Amino acid sequence: MQDESPQLENGYTRLANELMDALIGARLTARQWAVLMAVIRKTYGFNKKSDDIGLSQLASMTGLAKAHVSVAVRGLVDRRILIREVGKFGHHIGVNKRYQTWVEVTESVTPKASTGDEGVTKLVTLNAPETIEISDQKMDEAQAPGVTESVTPTVTESVTPETPSEGYQISNPGVTESVTPTVTESVTPETPSEGYQISNPGVTESVTPTVTESVTTKDNPSKDNYQKTKTFPHSLRERFDIFWSLYPRKVEKKSAQKAFDKLCPDDSLLEEILVALGRASRTEQWKQKKFVPHASTWINNARWQDELTVDYSPKQLEVIEAFNASLGERLGNVDLGVFVEDRASLIDDFLTFSRKDPEFWRRYFPWVAENVDVPPRCGFEWLIGREGFTKVKGGQFTRTAA
Repeated sequence: MQDESPQLENGYTRLANELMDALIGARLTARQWAVLMAVIRKTYGFNKKSDDIGLSQLASMTGLAKAHVSVAVRGLVDRRILIREVGKFGHHIGVNKRYQTWVEVTESVTPKASTGDEGVTKLVTLNAPETIEISDQKMDEAQAPGVTESVTPTVTESVTPETPSEGYQISNPGVTESVTPTVTESVTPETPSEGYQISNPGVTESVTPTVTESVTTKDNPSKDNYQKTKTFPHSLRERFDIFWSLYPRKVEKKSAQKAFDKLCPDDSLLEEILVALGRASRTEQWKQKKFVPHASTWINNARWQDELTVDYSPKQLEVIEAFNASLGERLGNVDLGVFVEDRASLIDDFLTFSRKDPEFWRRYFPWVAENVDVPPRCGFEWLIGREGFTKVKGGQFTRTAA
């Protein structure tokens, strides 16, 4: 009888354990994990480091919407976990094995209402749908019958009262709470008329060891668990003010607000827009305000979806580091943290100068340091440009023996 289980003979994916360990600790979202695994399957699964992979391919493999795939890819690129370059048919995507250069995930900080081991007392109303997310410490059993709780090991509590009349107290020693708008637990007492104190048996607990905050309410059932990272004001005007404060070219504000109001972004889209603004502001074009489009144009054309390159690729960084090591002290170091699009293009062109010897650049800069008198006011860009490279290799500036 034929074994129908997966067999290595039918193909397998080789991945270094050190890299896998780094990915495990990278704190990715579910969508980012799915997209990352799809990229690994399309690259390492075929013994490639990178490949031309379209968003449609990733959407088909993961079952995610193309828009969600795009957001996940951008998030992974922003954290430098994925490398994305312009390819022949789409984008050339691969995993950045230099995990030391990955950008750590940032978290929003919520002020704590109470810390330490002392007891916490919280006054809530009887008829209030209540949300309590409690730390890993097991909550004491409560006396109130008919109460059902869902406990998640995060330190968050949110209360949405319906009536301000009568209430009960939750007194649980050793519980640390912080207040944030979250809904994960519904408390429905059988007797809403009189207040009571929860302190012992009668509570049924469901413990879910999650590390992300999922929002699912009666009025807003979610198809997917949405990982909240920021909470923005409910007022559309206040949301626009946040956008406007970050947009570098402040002209035609009325038109910009009209376009923003028409878009009416939710928390997820607004966060995506603000991240895109930060990415665009790092491009060389946006460093000059006259080249920044009007905000209304940027919004109406959904420019936050533009595929922008704002970081050097690992190969480009290696070339710059090689120059700095050999000639930086003499000609001036190139700043690795400042991305210049023209410089990146020059490096890519420079790497094609010797097809038969693709590693020639590793020897080039040390050789220049030992044998070439570089002309005044010439530096990195001149040495890797076609004209400068031709003159240097042709011996025009080679030192003569004394």
